[in-house]
Amino acid sequence: MNTVLHSDNEKNSSQHPAVPIEWVDTFDVMRLLRCSRPTVRALRRRGLLTAHCFPGGNRVYYDRREIDRVLCSNVVMENGKVDG
Repeated sequence: MNTVLHSDNEKNSSQHPAVPIEWVDTFDVMRLLRCSRPTVRALRRRGLLTAHCFPGGNRVYYDRREIDRVLCSNVVMENGKVDG
């Protein structure tokens, strides 16, 4: 898992210190939510997860805080499917 400084906070670093964000890739999301790749895509389509790409790379990353929010909301059921 990667930790990167959030660019929005860097702009206002004199007012607020930069908050480190833990970025996780799709495989990590699948492991944390115990779901499949299509389920991660479904969460993205429903707007429950936001995909981020960084310049020079072809991998998709997610903010770990969003993963935790999905875990707390019980959106992913025990069978790995998206509820609703």
